[in-house]
Amino acid sequence: MQNDIEGLVYLEAITRTICQAGLFGHFGGQIIFDPRNLDLETASIREALWNIFVPMATGAIEIDEDLLDTLPPDRLNIMSIHQAKGLEFPLVIVDVGSDFRDLRSADFKRFPRSGGKSCNMEDELRPYSPLGQPRRAALDRAFDDLVRQYFVAFSRAQDVLLLVGLNSVRNGYYTQSGQKKAIPNIATGWDRNGNWHWGEGLHNLIHV
Repeated sequence: MQNDIEGLVYLEAITRTICQAGLFGHFGGQIIFDPRNLDLETASIREALWNIFVPMATGAIEIDEDLLDTLPPDRLNIMSIHQAKGLEFPLVIVDVGSDFRDLRSADFKRFPRSGGKSCNMEDELRPYSPLGQPRRAALDRAFDDLVRQYFVAFSRAQDVLLLVGLNSVRNGYYTQSGQKKAIPNIATGWDRNGNWHWGEGLHNLIHV
């Protein structure tokens, strides 16, 4: 890690976690190796697991994103859309289909049929707050959220935007009766009215 620019970013997060754990832990962030006192050794290991390694494994420890600007150009960063916000890359690869094997249960990620749990909860709670009842319907707000999400994802690309997913995202799928059905997806050029604009062809869109 010390000889690699990307490794230094993660080394900083690990070191920071150990230092912070040492401030409130019983062992100062250290593991005690004492063959004469195995209970003490076990307690220090258990504390290190809970205070240092578990937070890192669960993603609770954030890396310093400002250091990502110093990464060499031959690296591929894998991150969520939220983590990529504010950053730009020459090539951006966006997954637009791997979650859609179960088409019905994945509607809210692709082409909402209703407002979903978050919008429904908002409709229930907002009338009792100073915000009042939402002006836009729950379904419209669900579409708005998806449009904003993919706008952030697609606008990270400086030169090339590559969308990857299942073949069925582009070509549709066949039902048990043999009927071919399209799969509307906001991320692949469908609007909320069910029109597929990319199907008409774009000068800078290439289907591979």
